[in-house]
Amino acid sequence: MKRLEASQSRYFSPLVLRLDGLREIITILAPAEDVKIIADRNEYESVDELAGHLLGKSPRELKISTRHPYLTLELSPMSVHLYASSDDLVSSGLFARIATILSAAERSPRALYKDSRLLPLMFFLQVLTYVPALKSMQLGFISSMGLIFAWYIWINFIQLRKHGLLLTHEPKDGRSFFQRNSDSIIVAVVSAILGAVLGAAATKLADRIAPNTQPATAPLTPSKSQLP
Repeated sequence: MKRLEASQSRYFSPLVLRLDGLREIITILAPAEDVKIIADRNEYESVDELAGHLLGKSPRELKISTRHPYLTLELSPMSVHLYASSDDLVSSGLFARIATILSAAERSPRALYKDSRLLPLMFFLQVLTYVPALKSMQLGFISSMGLIFAWYIWINFIQLRKHGLLLTHEPKDGRSFFQRNSDSIIVAVVSAILGAVLGAAATKLADRIAPNTQPATAPLTPSKSQLP
């Protein structure tokens, strides 16, 4: 009996790969034969040559390949794909180490970059607008649905236009705090607003279902000395 080799393939969520991550990938692939770096139909000898030619611009497409073992990494506006033609020990080791780097570069939080998670939430908010006890919060629900829809549009833009993004800036490039952390800031703001609206709705609904009742007090009766 002879074991047949199988290929390995993995697609990644939207990610932002920086030059240090790309350098680490090339270092991992150093033992392989014929390592090629191709960006927008131009082949480069090294990551430094690529960064020097692009001058801070992000390439539309990036492909890294090796001949033996055969392995390819492709970053494009619509996908990030890692492929190895074999599952032998060497190929599996390279595949796993590169996959770890790519997973760390995925946009976070990963769950919010999957549009399938947003549609049920929009439906849930739509249902809440019809709950009589929450009529006074309809404006909040509608605003929240607007935010979710805007985030849905943003996710689709990222998935279709910037799914695999390579930043060719050096780590100390003088970018502002917002430019370095824009994704995290936007997610934090959207999460805070949605959390506040849903929390207020839950509190109001709980008060309607189980209202706070004060113990009834017995009426005061005048004493005999107070009677005329």
